[in-house]
Amino acid sequence: MFEAEFEENLARISKLHKKHIKNGLYYWEFIYSWMTPEEKAKLDIVNPVLINGLYEVQNSSNALS
Repeated sequence: MFEAEFEENLARISKLHKKHIKNGLYYWEFIYSWMTPEEKAKLDIVNPVLINGLYEVQNSSNALS
């Protein structure tokens, strides 16, 4: 169930992150804490920017673009 919801809303959620980085950080930390190991593994493959469930800003100019 989470998997379908995640894939369906990934683009919308990602846009929110770009506008409100801190809100996105708190949201993903909360969601990641509830995920199963299988869901975490899939998320880390789908979005490698999320390292161990935490959003890491590699380059501040990229994070806000």
